[in-house]
Formats: sequence, structure tokens, C-alpha cells
Amino acid sequence: MWLLVALTSLAGAGRADAQLLDERLVPGGRIRVSAVPSFTAWDQRFARPEEGSGRIDLGSDLSGASALGLYPGSGSLTDALRSISGDAAYAPTTGPVHGRVSHDVTRIDLGVHIGITDWLTMGAVRPRVKTRTMVDLAFMPDSVGGDLGLNPVLTDPASVQVFLGSFATAAATAMARAEALCGAADPACAAAMGLAERTSGLESAMRTAYVSTPLFPLAGTGIGSALTEASGAVDAELRAAGLAGVAGPPVLAGARASEADLAAGATFPGLGYRQPLASRTSLWAWGDTELTMTLRLLQWGEPLSGPSFRVLGGALVRLGTGLAPDPDVPLALGSGDGQTDVEGRVLVHVVLGGAVGLRAGFRRGVQGERVVTRRVAPADRVLTPAATRAELTWEPGAYWSAEAEPAWRLTPELALAGTYRYFTKNGDTYRFRDADGTDPGLDTSLLTAASEATTHVLGLGLTYDTVERWRGDRTVRPVQLHGRLLKTYRGRGGHVPAPVRIELGVRLFAGVPGMS
Repeated sequence: MWLLVALTSLAGAGRADAQLLDERLVPGGRIRVSAVPSFTAWDQRFARPEEGSGRIDLGSDLSGASALGLYPGSGSLTDALRSISGDAAYAPTTGPVHGRVSHDVTRIDLGVHIGITDWLTMGAVRPRVKTRTMVDLAFMPDSVGGDLGLNPVLTDPASVQVFLGSFATAAATAMARAEALCGAADPACAAAMGLAERTSGLESAMRTAYVSTPLFPLAGTGIGSALTEASGAVDAELRAAGLAGVAGPPVLAGARASEADLAAGATFPGLGYRQPLASRTSLWAWGDTELTMTLRLLQWGEPLSGPSFRVLGGALVRLGTGLAPDPDVPLALGSGDGQTDVEGRVLVHVVLGGAVGLRAGFRRGVQGERVVTRRVAPADRVLTPAATRAELTWEPGAYWSAEAEPAWRLTPELALAGTYRYFTKNGDTYRFRDADGTDPGLDTSLLTAASEATTHVLGLGLTYDTVERWRGDRTVRPVQLHGRLLKTYRGRGGHVPAPVRIELGVRLFAGVPGMS
């Protein structure tokens, strides 16, 4: 026998492309138990069409000339600080950051298959999955001009709440006084309304600055002083008018931002992540369970005695027993998709002269819908606002794959084989599930574009298989062993990883009481 058609990719990004399909027939009356451990790793993705060609480091989405660019509210913060300071050219200064990201998945496919007859095999595979994400932020803070630090909303939320609460009360009181004077045609109307509008405008800008990003102006810097002066000036005007002022100066950041601060920024309320942007290793979890049926449709000749030809058909149902990626953990991987797939396949095995062979196959799968929580945002944004989090009805796109595997038998039991696999998947579709049925204004086409994928895989492996020999000599112990290396060397789509996979496998056989 030769190697199985290789079906490889990554956990958490298209389970249909990750699971191993076992299309080998088990002799009638026998049971086969198998363990197929594998290790898949990647730190790059293939470029999207608008990015050209080639590969892009995953860490590029966490890199830039300014660390403030890590956060989606950077533009709002800049606009608010310009409004408060009156400096239309002001630009926050932090320093550049370079991100490094890698993922790996350790997976053990545990399988049990029974040969109902020599031409019909049924079984199940239950994957055990452990994932790891490595994140490293190399931050080079600007020790001279840097003027941002960790937002006090994260370090001293009570003081920020008191300050903003008093500012909101002062703005409301000033507006109520102005409206009363203007309603009475009092000559002081214009001055009172001007003060109310200045107070309201400054309060709005201050609130925007606090809620925009995990970074905020640093005490002792020019922009920090500008905030304090602007707040103090309005406070003095309010008190001079006989109104309650603002409770103290604004709460500023106490130190320049550090790498730890940038990582902790993911837990900022406006982003809503439960964990910081950091490396993590998951616990072992169950993946999506596969139920399979393989049927021999046609056979001519015997593989060990000369030319032979075999056609197999099969079906698979993939159950949603795995855990999908957590939308509230940055760069999370899951152990599965958690929804049901149905797949059909046809395979052809050809032996030429007893030493050279070819396996070729085709499969087509459709994936069932389920309700999920996702962040509706571009695929290249690692951190996205909490407002992008939505409950959606998710319908994964259909997929198909074609495989070819030439093999050279070194001995009757030992074979060397190469693998080529083409895989393509349509984009997913999403529908909002808001209680009132309205669209929250998020663009689900961003998720659809990110889910399209096409990959080309090459591999090389070695297999040891005594099953065919056992059929003619029952003194031989039936066993199947294999090892292989597979690499996704080309891909395109919305966010397609470029993994390398190492796989080993052992399959042992025993008789079934009452059948063997």
C-alpha cells in the first residue's frame, strides 16, 4: 500500500481542510485502531490579491511606525487631542513597534474502523487538539518625544469616572443656565451660551480621548499640559459664573507606554478582550468528530501480484464537537468549527507492474450553518473594537479538493510516495441575528472575503503496510505505519496561512468476535 491522500492545513481555520480522511479498506471481520499524531506550524500567510504575491509575516499586522496604530481608535484619539489643544498639526508620539506571531497545532487523530465486509468499512475519528500562539512585541519607545502612556481607564478607572462625571454635570448645568437666560431675553444670554458650548465641546473631546485607545497623554508632556490647561480654563470660567466647576484636573498617564502596556491594551473596555495580547497555550480539547464509510466500487487485479485497478467511494459526516476560536481572545485558535459537514469522495488506486503506483482522488463537501459570535472587521486587524462583536448565522462555504499521489514500492511492504493536493473553498456567508432584526451597520462582506481560500500542497512520505501480505499469509501481523512531511507552498484568498505539517501514524488490527 502507499500513503493516504494528504489533507492538511491548520486547526481553527477551515476544519474541512484540516482533517485526515482515511480511505483504506479494513479486511472484513477486523477492527482497526489508529493514532495519527501531527504537528502543524506557521508564521506566514499568503498575500491577498490586493497585496500582490508571495508571503507575508503574521507579525506584520502588529508592526508599524507608531505603536498607536495597533489600536483602531487611534484616529479618534488624535482628533480629540487636536481639538482640546487647538493644535491642528498635533501628532501623538510613541515609537515604532515590530510584532512577531506564530501558531502551531498539535493534533492526535484517534480512530476506530471496522471491516463490515472486505468491500465495506465504517468508522470514526475523534481528534484531540492542543494549540499554541506565540506573540512578541518589540517596542522601541521614543524616550525623548514620546508623549503617551497607559490609559488611566485601565490603571485608575474610578478617578477617570469622577472627572468625566463632574465634567458632564458641569456641561449640563451650564447649558441649562444659558437656555434659561436666553429664554428670558437676558443680555447675558450670549456669554452664557458661549460658555455652555465651550464646556460641552471640551467635555465631549475629553470623553472621546479617554475611550478611544488604551494609550493616553502622559503627565509632564506638552499634550498633557494642554489638557490640564484647557480643563483649568473652563473650570475657572464656570466658577466665575457662579457654577460648579470640574472635579480636579484630568487624570493623565503616569509613565511612557511599555511593551507590557501595549499587550495589556487589549483588555481596554473599548476593545473588550478578556486576555492581553500575549503568548498562550491551550489545554487539550476535542476536535470535530468524523464518521466515515468507505465502499469498494470496482477492483481488477491484486496489488502485490501485478497490475491492479481499484475504485473506492465514500462519505463522511463531520460533527461539530470541536471548539470554535474565542472572539474575545486575541489571535485565538480553536479545536474545530463546531458545525456539521457532509462530504463525498471518489478515489482511484492504480498499480503498474507491482512497483509503481498512483492514487488519485476527488472530494466535495458542504458545510452546515450555525450561530456564532464573531468580530466583523478586516482580517488584517488583530485588535478590533468591541462594537464589531456580533451574533451571526454562519454558513461556511462549500469546498472541493483533488489529489494525486505517485508511489514507488521499495519492498512489498515499504513504499515511498509524493503528494500533491489542490484545495479550494468558497467564501462563507453571514446573517445578523439581532433581536429586532436590524443590521447593526457592520459589513459582513469583510468576513466573507477573509474566508475564501485556495491552497496547493506538496509532500513526501514513507509507509510500511503488511495488510495486503496478511491477506495471503495469516502468520504475518497486519500493521500500517507511516510518516510524512507536507508543505502548503502556494495559496490565495482572504487570509490563507502557509503551514508546514509533520505527521506520523500507527494502525493496529484485531479480529472482531463473531465476525472474524
